[in-house]
Amino acid sequence: MRISWLSILAAFLFLAVPAALSAQATQLVITTQPSTVQANATFTIVVEAQDAGGTVDTGYTNTITLARNGGTGTLGGTVMIAATAGVATFNTLTLDTISSTVTIDATDGALTPDTSTTISVTADRLIITAQPGNAAANATISTVSVAARDGNGNTDTSFTGNIAVALNSGSGALSGTTPVAATAGVADFTDLSVNAIGTKDLIFTSTGLSAATSSSFDISADRLVFTTQPVNTTAGQTMANVVVEARDGLGTTDTAFTGSVALTIASGTGTLNGTTSIAAASGVATFSTLSINEADAFTLDADFGTLTTGTSSSFTISPDADAAVVFVVQPSSVVVSTQISPAITVQIQDQFGNNTTSTASVTLAINNNPGGATLGGTTTVAATSGLATFSDITLDAAGTGYTLDATSTGLTSDTSSAFNVTANPAPTFTVSGGGGGVTSGGTINVLTGSTVTAANISIQVNDSSTGDSLTLTAGITNVGTTGILQSEFEGSSTSPTAINANPTTGTFNAVTTHVVTLTANDGVNTAVVFTFSIVVSNAPTITVVGPNGGENFVVGGNMTVTWSSAGVAGTVDILLSTNSGGAFSVTLISATANDGTETITVPNNPA
Repeated sequence: MRISWLSILAAFLFLAVPAALSAQATQLVITTQPSTVQANATFTIVVEAQDAGGTVDTGYTNTITLARNGGTGTLGGTVMIAATAGVATFNTLTLDTISSTVTIDATDGALTPDTSTTISVTADRLIITAQPGNAAANATISTVSVAARDGNGNTDTSFTGNIAVALNSGSGALSGTTPVAATAGVADFTDLSVNAIGTKDLIFTSTGLSAATSSSFDISADRLVFTTQPVNTTAGQTMANVVVEARDGLGTTDTAFTGSVALTIASGTGTLNGTTSIAAASGVATFSTLSINEADAFTLDADFGTLTTGTSSSFTISPDADAAVVFVVQPSSVVVSTQISPAITVQIQDQFGNNTTSTASVTLAINNNPGGATLGGTTTVAATSGLATFSDITLDAAGTGYTLDATSTGLTSDTSSAFNVTANPAPTFTVSGGGGGVTSGGTINVLTGSTVTAANISIQVNDSSTGDSLTLTAGITNVGTTGILQSEFEGSSTSPTAINANPTTGTFNAVTTHVVTLTANDGVNTAVVFTFSIVVSNAPTITVVGPNGGENFVVGGNMTVTWSSAGVAGTVDILLSTNSGGAFSVTLISATANDGTETITVPNNPA
């Protein structure tokens, strides 16, 4: 067989070309890497052995090693792998420290090494840096701080994600702001509270991070509650047990509470007696010796520290049995035989001074009797709702320093404060007439023909002792001849204690003198008598008898004047004047007011 050299050459070339075209690696190239990884989370890096043109050297099987170059932390996982067909895949790598500047070198000791681009390592877990503290139910828990960190305790200051909180164990409801956005890797929970008593812990979560569970903390009672209320009781008697518990708003008793609970009166007037401060046992304080001496409606307060005060329901302390009588309205000074006003009142009380509602009879009697008086009026009165009222008490003799005793069978008596009894003043008269006042024995002058009116005769009788029965009687002479009616000067009164007797009929028609005798009687004093006279006279007249006019007189000469008069009292003035009236006028003489004659000398210097 004939073989051509050309065929042999072609075969040689065919066998030699593949070996000549296979890539020869000159460098390592990281072709796959993450830009961000979580601390301790597995990530993958792929390294290829390439020639200068970027072709993978499939015949390359050397061992490639990875090592951290920039940043901090430890590169974990399998970091040395023999390449397969020029490729090494590292799929178990980890970085344990937060950093934003990590780079990784790939080397084999022969080829040009490669360095990755920057890899950021972020937090992988939540860590509670400030734990919750104990608190009362519904009270704000101390601030809880939660940080995004790595396993080495480094905080990821780039973390701004939301962190949520929930109650992990224990009953009740968690209140407060959730979630909270982190700032520089930290979230502060400032307003958390739990409404139920007990041991709790919290769990904090954020997407992609390991959750954090807090340490345990205790929620205690936030309020005091009366679980056995005080009941109605008699003054001074020990009350039935009163029980107060430390609780939360759900009604759960805080069995760990051992504080001293103090009771005080919240409303009502009185003093709380007995042991008023008790140390709680398993959250319960029992008060077994309480009493109140004062009668009233009450409520109690229970207090301890910052716990909300508990207030009891209302209860009543009633008066004890009747024990004493006490003057409430003391007797006041009074006039003889006049009722004491305001009315004397006496209260029936128990041993503690509480007013009772008794209907027992109370009797008044004189204790100190300086005037030897007799006590008048109703001196024994049945009490109404414990109060005996004496409205008509009198004493019939004056004296200073009277006292009264109030008594009731089986009860402690009481003695009043001192008071005085003064004499009953006699009635007084005020009489006027003839234009002025008249005293007893005085005179009222009127003219004949005048009519009797209140303007010319007025009589008033006064008695300053309220309650006297005042009467006025009159006796008048010559009644029939004057038309004056005796009854018009009479009268009676009990209130007010005054009588006005003003005659309004009749005419004085004859010259005469009437003697009026008035008698006033107030039923207590000796009758008071007042007497005055009414003198009735004609109007006064004077008539000159001579000279008769027309005569001539000489200055310095004598002149005889004669006159007659009627009803004139006092003196008569003789006045000389000219017929022109006033140019020559002088009073010559004053003579007695009777008919008469006088000789006078004409003056030479008339005024």
